[in-house]
Amino acid sequence: MRLATAHRPRLLPRRAAARTPARTPARGRARVAARAAPKPRDAGAASADPLSPAFARALLARHAAPLLGAGAALVFCTACNLASPVLAGAIFDSLLEKAPASGGAAAAAAAAAAASSRRGKLLIALALVYAAEPLVTRVYVSTLVAAAERCLRAARARLFRALLAKPAPFFEAHSPASLAALLSADLDVVRAVALASTSRDRGPRALAEAVGAAVVLTCLSWRLGPVLALVIAGAGGTAAAYRLRTRPLEAAAATAAADVARTAATTLGAIATVRSYAGEPAALASFGRAANASAEAGLGFGRAKAGLEAASRAAVHASLLATYVLGSKLVAASLIQPGVMLTAIGFTYSLVYATTGAVQSAADFRRGAAALARARAAAAAAPPDPAVAAALPPEDEEERSGASAPAAGGAPRASPSSPGPALAAARAGADLALASASFAYPSRPAAPVLRSLSLTLKGGSVTALVGPSGAGKSTVASLLARLYAPTAGSVTLGGVDATRFAAGDWASAVTLVRAAPDIFDDTVAANIAYGAAAAGATRDDIIAAATAARAHDFIVSLPHGYDTVIGPGALSSGEAQRVQIARAILKAAPILLLDEATSALDARNEADVGAAATALADAGRTVLIIAHRLATCARADRVVVLDAGAVVEDGTHATLSAAGGLYARLVSAQALTLAAV
Repeated sequence: MRLATAHRPRLLPRRAAARTPARTPARGRARVAARAAPKPRDAGAASADPLSPAFARALLARHAAPLLGAGAALVFCTACNLASPVLAGAIFDSLLEKAPASGGAAAAAAAAAAASSRRGKLLIALALVYAAEPLVTRVYVSTLVAAAERCLRAARARLFRALLAKPAPFFEAHSPASLAALLSADLDVVRAVALASTSRDRGPRALAEAVGAAVVLTCLSWRLGPVLALVIAGAGGTAAAYRLRTRPLEAAAATAAADVARTAATTLGAIATVRSYAGEPAALASFGRAANASAEAGLGFGRAKAGLEAASRAAVHASLLATYVLGSKLVAASLIQPGVMLTAIGFTYSLVYATTGAVQSAADFRRGAAALARARAAAAAAPPDPAVAAALPPEDEEERSGASAPAAGGAPRASPSSPGPALAAARAGADLALASASFAYPSRPAAPVLRSLSLTLKGGSVTALVGPSGAGKSTVASLLARLYAPTAGSVTLGGVDATRFAAGDWASAVTLVRAAPDIFDDTVAANIAYGAAAAGATRDDIIAAATAARAHDFIVSLPHGYDTVIGPGALSSGEAQRVQIARAILKAAPILLLDEATSALDARNEADVGAAATALADAGRTVLIIAHRLATCARADRVVVLDAGAVVEDGTHATLSAAGGLYARLVSAQALTLAAV
């Protein structure tokens, strides 16, 4: 059965219609092409552990030059910061130099001139140190942060690549929000650690200055240096105790923050229901409990921070007091110069804060390691889908610039001039079939959805799949689209097992349009032209697809028409469904699976869109329509009825309506419902 529509000439963009050949038997050619298809290349970055230590070592090796430059800058900055108190002490000593007792005025003048000359040189050296240290600090920070950002970018891309390659069951067990948090918030911890490590009182710089100051002081005075080092060790111990105390507080604060975000998101995301059920007081109470828990964790941090600050100040004061008492005695006994005592005073503050910062940096690194561990654990929760991993473009940046070319040993990308074997077979009208397929969702292995189901979609025909809720209709569509693999049986195209075709080739041949529309945060035009198959679509192609999907009229009424930026929730359900139907029409895949794709449309629009979908068969398309509104099935060449995961009826709308079986009862029930309304 074929139904033409007034809009039929615009159902396919010219470029798509031109490359759709007449249907010819091609089952044999499909088998040969499938056997000749290249083997999928190594999944590479789509491994179960994308952020492995080996990957980290490779990143460090790739950025060895800037990291070594940052290390050299760090050494120079540390040397400057250690030299400045020593120079200041030497300048102070030059001011206290006394003229020789004998020699008269001439000797005194010569000594004063020598001291002045030495002091001038010291001042010049100190000025150079003060001028060079900020400049080299800029080099150190910018170089280290740039290298860290490049590493972070590579880690994000590699993790996202690994997540893209996961099989469908993985996404059942992990919410989109949690996976997005791994890519954003968790990996941002790495950025925070890198940025914090560039401060003078944090990270490798703090550790280098703390150790360097203790060594310099000991070299200047073996009596004074160790005493100050003990005081500083006390400050470090206090900081370590603070970190131990706040570790459980950090966990409590993270849990409280998650509760606050979850409560707010749940309430605000269901605001219509909250209003309808007058749930505002309960929402306020729930949010208040979460906010109180967050506040309690914050108060705990505040108390611990107060103790740390008090201990740090006490360490500074103890260090200063020890310097004054011990240093005065050593100067009085002529065991050290007064400048050494001044140098020790200059080191006091930097030593305390550097030691405290080094301990806090260790905690920062632990947080970063924990964030990476969470990302690695999520990525290791399921192995990648080899077919999807093989379809991803090359990972290396050099190869990515030429991603349109096939990688060595990789499968060539499907294109109008050289389609893959699945696309070629589907265009030629090959049958798509489930053969004795059984299936149970991984989250419910004891509850099979399909039981030895066999179903063949004849090439170029329209098949309607109906049945009560839970019969397995959407599962059939998911198996045909290869979102899942049957636990028993197979999916075939032209008699060739689907696993023989590359995932990208299969996606070019089969399009699934689901009831819940997926709208991306982009313009309307970009949403319609989404995907590699529509990468070269013109504005006329996009408008033609939108017109066929009955979406053009509402799109042009938007503030910027096809250039209006939309996203999830920006359109009504019916509008969003029409946009995704337009996307499927523009993709021009030979096989179209419509899984309740018009459920949010009114009867008139659903009839128009349904007529447009069935008319696609005139252009050589194979169409599967899953719908609860059985009026849509009247247009189909064939109606298949599912119940409890098995085919119970198969025929035309007219024959099944007259047979008195399940389909007839469903039609009667809908008629009674409409009559009652």
